[in-house]
Amino acid sequence: MNKLLCGVINNRRILIFIIALLFIYGIYNFGLIPRQESPDVSAPVVIVTCQYPGASPDEVMSRVTSVIEDEIKEIPSIEEYNSTAMENASVTVVYFEFNANMDEGIATLRTKMEDIQVDLPDACDKITIDSDLMETAGMLISISSDEFDYDTLGQFGEELRNILSKVDGISRVDLVGKRDYNLKITLKPEDINQYNISYSDVINLLKAQNIDIPSGKLDGMLNKISVTTKGSFEDVDEVGNVIVAVSEETGAVVRLKDIATVALALDDDAVMYKQNGDNAIILAGYFKQDLNVVTIGEEVKALIDDYQASLPSAVSFDEIMFQPQDVHNRVSSFMMSLLQGILFVIVVVFIGMGLRNALVVSFAIPLSVIITFTSMTLFDIDIHQISIAALIISLGMLVDNAIVVSDAIQAHIDNDEPKLDACINGVKEVAIPVLTSTLTTVAVFTPLMMLDSIAGEFVKSLPIIVMVALSASYLVAIFVTPTLGFIFFRKSKEKQSKFRVRHIFENILKYALGHKLVILAVVILAVTGGVRLASTLGLQFFPAAESDLVYINVTNDVNTSIEDTEKLVEHVEAVIAEQPLVLSYSAAIGEAFPKFYYTLPVNAASTDFSQIIVKLDATNKAFVSNKAFVSMLQKEMDSRISGGKVLVKELEQAEPIGSPVKLRVTGDSIDELRSVSNELVEIFSSIPGTTNVESNLKDKSYGYYVEVDDVKAGYYGLTKYDIQNEVSIALRGREATELRMADDTYNIMVDGGIESLAELENISIKSSFTDKKIPLKEVATVRLKEKNSVIRTYMGDVEIQVTSDVLDGYSSIDIQHAIGDRIAQLHTENVHYVFDGEEQSISKNFGSIGVSAVFALFLIYLILLLQFRSFLYPFIIFASIPLSSIGSIIGLYLFNQPLSFTALFGIVSLFGIVVNNAIVLLDFISAEVRSGSAVDVAVKDAMAKRFRPIMLSSITTIMGLVPLVASKSPLFMPMSIALMSGLIISTLLTLILIPVIYDTLFNRKRKTKETFN
Repeated sequence: MNKLLCGVINNRRILIFIIALLFIYGIYNFGLIPRQESPDVSAPVVIVTCQYPGASPDEVMSRVTSVIEDEIKEIPSIEEYNSTAMENASVTVVYFEFNANMDEGIATLRTKMEDIQVDLPDACDKITIDSDLMETAGMLISISSDEFDYDTLGQFGEELRNILSKVDGISRVDLVGKRDYNLKITLKPEDINQYNISYSDVINLLKAQNIDIPSGKLDGMLNKISVTTKGSFEDVDEVGNVIVAVSEETGAVVRLKDIATVALALDDDAVMYKQNGDNAIILAGYFKQDLNVVTIGEEVKALIDDYQASLPSAVSFDEIMFQPQDVHNRVSSFMMSLLQGILFVIVVVFIGMGLRNALVVSFAIPLSVIITFTSMTLFDIDIHQISIAALIISLGMLVDNAIVVSDAIQAHIDNDEPKLDACINGVKEVAIPVLTSTLTTVAVFTPLMMLDSIAGEFVKSLPIIVMVALSASYLVAIFVTPTLGFIFFRKSKEKQSKFRVRHIFENILKYALGHKLVILAVVILAVTGGVRLASTLGLQFFPAAESDLVYINVTNDVNTSIEDTEKLVEHVEAVIAEQPLVLSYSAAIGEAFPKFYYTLPVNAASTDFSQIIVKLDATNKAFVSNKAFVSMLQKEMDSRISGGKVLVKELEQAEPIGSPVKLRVTGDSIDELRSVSNELVEIFSSIPGTTNVESNLKDKSYGYYVEVDDVKAGYYGLTKYDIQNEVSIALRGREATELRMADDTYNIMVDGGIESLAELENISIKSSFTDKKIPLKEVATVRLKEKNSVIRTYMGDVEIQVTSDVLDGYSSIDIQHAIGDRIAQLHTENVHYVFDGEEQSISKNFGSIGVSAVFALFLIYLILLLQFRSFLYPFIIFASIPLSSIGSIIGLYLFNQPLSFTALFGIVSLFGIVVNNAIVLLDFISAEVRSGSAVDVAVKDAMAKRFRPIMLSSITTIMGLVPLVASKSPLFMPMSIALMSGLIISTLLTLILIPVIYDTLFNRKRKTKETFN
């Protein structure tokens, strides 16, 4: 070590050159690192879907969903699954274990689904598996107008999509909301019944008349000449003129237009988009991975502005969501906090050490940061809010090692040692304790980067960056600091400490050494009080995302048509438009917006559903918080909107949990659950602080059932397929073929035109055997029956969920406990209740952090054992850990912050930080004792000699966190406060408690030896 350091100092020009290269490469690499708002987190979730046209929820449940579930439960890597059986479709959400091999698991799932396809009804479509649920749009751009229709807006959208698709950093651009035209053929029931043709015949005729078959070639005079036979339709009139029947008596022909209306029309249930109430289409852009979205966004924005300038002024362009701007704002804010933190730390170092020494010590910050930026690409870490926050947390610690090393070197210089010897001896003196303190901090972060959850994956980059930064700071302190010290350090003019407060601590220590029982009592009281104070802190998993967007889910009470949902949305929009904090609002009617935030749940398209995105003016003086706005707007919606359910939501962060209070109720049958559903909703609603209380159990609905008399049907030669197929076409319609006209392609849709029960009963079914038609009412009875609208299951058991959001100022934990007390009084058989809300996520993830904390303590103990070669010394140092936890709890309490995931993360992180001071102190004490000093003299000398580096290290770490606290980030403020307050209390008490414990143990040990001798 001595030879290596001597070589580095003597060849300092080479070291300076290497440092210059590091700065150049680091700055270059910083420009290349991709920017994004949050880390990419992949949830181990897939959705299995199977369409079963015409089937009721009960049929879907028994014939499709149960078959799929029986196969899914055989896959060992699947943690849980839940299913929804609805009309015409089965949807199963499958959750794999977090560390499962997803590629292998999905491959197994696909194989099993392919195997059971033959066991499903013939009418079922192929089972589909969607595993790409985390893909998120990077921008949503609306093109709207109160003058132009959807067709024209769609043309504008197509043109802009073609322009943006050519941008190198964009993977794709989707156009949603464009309402396509179909060629709709609406048959007239009374007319088609007059002829011996069926709905199926019409479809087959259209397919047969719209076909192109290669005809071949003929020999010509010089070469082969191709022959083409006209086949496919060329216009609407040609479709209408298709002959569907010929009279055997008169030879008169019946054309399609004689028994149907044939015209281009918009999709009946096509989704609609609105921007501030006007017709709109939406461009959803997706950025390529591992690129800088900020620079790509600048190019995209310029192209959009240029295109907009070419359109009429009546066409408006709005950025519903534009990730490049959001990332730029977020990264800029955190970078400013980083620069402020660097400035604060440097100022503290200058005040505490003087100009020359401060310059040398402070150089550790930019160099360590540059090395960290250089290393981020190796760990595949982008620049986002977590990685920059990690750098800010590391700031104050980056100079800790340099402070200790420089202080030791300066002491040797002040003792008139030659400068080279002073640098080598100073480093030699503190190299081991500095290494130990670095390793203990790294050790405590090591298990934190292996948390087995989505939340752990979300913050994974934080411990990695802190570990890299601290490792870099150690190398800088050992090699760069002494080299610069050799160049710049001079003998001190005055040896007295600038920390006058040191004398106060020396007096306190003297008192403590003489009154050890008092100190012990104070510590016990502090720990006890801290535990009790912790019980008063509110619990929170993760705060809502810091965003200027909130969203609203609107569900129509009656699923009739998309036009009815549109009217309901108009009432909701009227309430939104009255709010002064609202900048704009966008609505998707009939489906949800393309996924625009990574934690958003997937919503199935439905004519009774709509989603609204509301953009808020966060700069308005009246703005308090998203949560306050959401609570206020929800009250407005509850009091003014009827005919549907309106839920105002904030965007979630890290691991989504949905409603914070969630009760899963399972039983043997849906009827059993229906009997308790309303009672549970009343219980939830009666608890103060609940809002948006709902049960996902839908009321039963009524449907017509066609009950076929098999004997009569067989007598007339009708099969079940004949009947079901004709009824399906008559009521649902069916795509027959397509019409290519000009540059567009239109689907040709055949609709039965049935509008009443009488028309349904009178449709004539054509036998596939006898070719004769028989009225449906001759072979079947159509009855109106009650049916389940939706059937949900969890792990194979029938399930409902009762959920509630929480008003601002209330705790989801307290609300859940109150609900649990009320449910305990219910007397229900065969019904089971399990909460699955925020408290369960807290319990699961906080427990993981607790396990990590225990593992970290073992690692720290092992490191200390290797350094001190003593079983007792580590336990003395461990005394500083509960003191840090007490400080964190006090800080969270004073700042009215909840004990959140990040706050607990900060408390555990403290374990490795606070022991550093104790290591430096104890190392000096033990060295003095080994050299022959009395124990009480050694502990007092340790206070005098190590006070400045300990205080400087603590203050720099604390000051580095000030910008994060000042940012008032709900994600990082609890963590920063926990770190700051824990470090303050532990530092102040460590300077007293560690010497007292050492003096107590080793003075008694020495006296025992003397007595024995």
